[in-house]
Amino acid sequence: MFRQVIQGTHGDRSRRSFKGQRIQGTRGACPRESSAPSRTPKKLMAACLVLLLGPSLLAGCFGGEAPDANRTPSSEEAPVQGSTNSPEAQYRRITAAQARDMMDSGDPYILLDVRSVEEYHEGYIANAILIPHAEIKGRAAGELADLDATILVYCRSGVRSSAAAHDLVALGYTGVYDMGGIMDWPYGTVQD
Repeated sequence: MFRQVIQGTHGDRSRRSFKGQRIQGTRGACPRESSAPSRTPKKLMAACLVLLLGPSLLAGCFGGEAPDANRTPSSEEAPVQGSTNSPEAQYRRITAAQARDMMDSGDPYILLDVRSVEEYHEGYIANAILIPHAEIKGRAAGELADLDATILVYCRSGVRSSAAAHDLVALGYTGVYDMGGIMDWPYGTVQD
């Protein structure tokens, strides 16, 4: 139990428990009964919190591999599962080169830009349709009617495209590919 040394009104030193109850004992029995200041309950709790939460916070900040903006995902990367129960409900992360190969293959696809309207008008990949990420859940059913269509999703840096791909899979789309951000697209863009 936490004890602290206090100075009595008559100059005698006595020990008290955490709740202030007087504990009888001999003077000098506890090595902490020196003139050194004792810790208060708030300081003790703060120290405990730091000791308990500190390592987990550091592990969260430094424990995992930091995403590398220059990293090129491999074609063997595992599909990312969506939140539906269908085993087909997943999307794949692909590189700009893989997306370009899919576009040039002649197979039908939908190129979906999930950035804002302003970002879209600054420059977009040719033949892309715009559905901002914030509007995906409300507009997908009306504008992306085929749940089995090949959909190539991109944004500016890859964060919103990943979230939008996850949302599309959750809505039941099965051919979703996250191609990351337009920042990594070396094949040119068009402007309005």
